[in-house]
Amino acid sequence: MTIDVAGWDFSRFGQAGYGPADIAAAENLGASPYQIGQLAEEARRRGLHIGAAARDKINAAPTAPWDYGAVGNYGFGMKDVNAVNNLDQVKQYVSWGQQNNLPIGMGVREWVTQKETERNDARMQKQMAAWQSAYQKPKAPDFVRGDPSEVGRTGQLSRQAGRKRTKRGLSSLKRKPQSSYSNTMGSVGTGKSLNIKPS
Repeated sequence: MTIDVAGWDFSRFGQAGYGPADIAAAENLGASPYQIGQLAEEARRRGLHIGAAARDKINAAPTAPWDYGAVGNYGFGMKDVNAVNNLDQVKQYVSWGQQNNLPIGMGVREWVTQKETERNDARMQKQMAAWQSAYQKPKAPDFVRGDPSEVGRTGQLSRQAGRKRTKRGLSSLKRKPQSSYSNTMGSVGTGKSLNIKPS
């Protein structure tokens, strides 16, 4: 629950002006320390008296990253969004406002969602373009190409290669008979018969 700073009735609590009774009532309604300071700013704009206790509360209020009362109402609405016009800053200011119980205007969250979608799409397109520019078509295999006219022909020996080879006759290929043989006695003969005399 949050309070309506711009519509606060300062005459309803305590005396006219901004004093301890207004602060207590606002805190009971869920006002944050920053909103207590905003009530003092609204009282100052209306020319109302601000008591000493209220001034102490104002001095203790946290410092905001954005003046939530400078544009539009005392919160964060589309006027604030248009004044900031930066997605990251808007998200920061919305988050801080929510933590300090400030009202977030209609259309702000939709604006953030739309801008996030647009940024993600642009980032994806940029990444795809980078991939396409970095892509290199693989090279074709480097095959050694032969003469198509030689395909299917039988191999032939050149005449020059044939001349280098030594020709041999058929007689050179015949196996020569052995000139020696073994006898039953284990000695080697020369082809002549041996005369073995009995002892």
